[in-house]
Parts: sequence; structure tokens; C-alpha cells
Amino acid sequence: MRSRPCRFPVYVFAALCAAGADAAAACDKVLSIASSDYAPYVYRDAQGQWAGLDVELMQAIFREAGCTYRFAPLVAPKRMVETVSAGKTDIMLAASDSAERRVANRFGPSYRYESVSLVGLAGRTDAFGQARGFQDLKRLGYRLLLPNAGWFGAAYAQALPELRAAGLVVEFTYLDQGVRMLKAGRGALLMSDTAAIFAAARQEGVAIEAIPYTVTRAPVHMMFSKASVSEHDFQLLGEATLRLEKRGVLATIRRAYGLR
Repeated sequence: MRSRPCRFPVYVFAALCAAGADAAAACDKVLSIASSDYAPYVYRDAQGQWAGLDVELMQAIFREAGCTYRFAPLVAPKRMVETVSAGKTDIMLAASDSAERRVANRFGPSYRYESVSLVGLAGRTDAFGQARGFQDLKRLGYRLLLPNAGWFGAAYAQALPELRAAGLVVEFTYLDQGVRMLKAGRGALLMSDTAAIFAAARQEGVAIEAIPYTVTRAPVHMMFSKASVSEHDFQLLGEATLRLEKRGVLATIRRAYGLR
């Protein structure tokens, strides 16, 4: 007879609270989570524990499913899709669904929305007030600071080669690096997840403001490697996500971070 799953608070690292917890887990194995510091979604707190909105949402879903997890070693953001697609890590959080990624991965139900903005130094964005797309930004001729990895919508993907060809792109790996580049004048605007940009700017002590144009607002998901995650585990966690959304549990966690 199977023992009952352990009960533990949201902040506990992994769902292993007693001897034999592995045997009680509903999933086929302990699933590994691809990780890269990305406040306020995924980061280490003052005690060195994993924290953030995506971490709390993921923990709630794993508890509901009765599954266990561990965080994989940190990797650069542009390698996260690669490691999951190859089955070196099982799950990527906050993944945008795309046809290219679906070749090697599956996507669970959406668990929050991501808003992507362009920001500049406070008081220096007047020139971009009428911009309504990347073609407008290209005509203005200012350099843009852009992440070197990620899916930010079809309009961005279509415009990026033209911006690169025009010499209007400076790419960065980590968001704090991008904020420092903005402060140093390496580019006029910086693009990334809205909440993450403002969190990084606060950490760096840089005053910024967003221009009116929103790059995209789209759902994000857990992305599961086809190579390393069983259909059983994929379905179990997907069903848990839908139950928690229906009961309002995920919405309560999102509201604590100022999101719907």
C-alpha cells in the first residue's frame, strides 16, 4: 500500500520531507527544473533558497500532483531551451509555446501571462512616444539592447534580422548586464519581461521608464522534455495546473506579486 504524500509549506526546497518520500511520489521520478536567476520569478533569497513567483506557482502545482522536483545547476538563459530539448533537464519554467520548441518538447497549460516592454532611462524616452512597432523603432535609428535568447512574439522575430542588419542591436545574456549597458549608453532602449526589467533596475539603482508600446503579452507554460519526461508525468502535472487554476489557488499566488 502506498504511503500518503507529505504535507509541507510552499517555501520548502523540493517535496522530500521524510524518508520514503520518493516512494510516495505520484510522478515516475524526481523531475529536474532548469534554472537561471530571473527575479522576481526565479532567484535565491537571503537564505540561499529558491524563491519567486514562478517558483511558488511551480511548487503549488507539484504539491497538488504529489510529485517531487529538484533544481538543476544554473545555466545561461540561452542554453535553457537546449538543455531541456536534449533531455538533460526535464522542465523549463515560464516558457513561450512555439512550433520550433514543440519538436522536442510538450507544453503544459498556461499558468500566468508574460508582458514584454521596452524601457529607457527615466526622462529620456520622449523620442519613442509615438512608436507602435519595431519598424517605427528602426526608422528612428536608435540602438536597442535585446536578450540573446527567448521568444518574444512573431512581430519581434520578423523584425530582428532587419534590426541586426541595420546595426541597431546590442545583445546581452543577463538582465542586470543589460541594465548596466543601458545606464552606460550602449543602447537607447532595453527589452525584456516588464516585471523583471524593473526588478533588475531597482537592484542596480537605475531609474527607468517604459515606452507606451508593449512588445507582447502572452501566456507562459511549463515546458517538458519529450526525451526525459513520461506522458504520465506530463499529464499529471497538467491536470494539477488546471485544478489549481479552477480553484483560484494560482490566481492568489499571482496577486501577491501584483499580477492577475
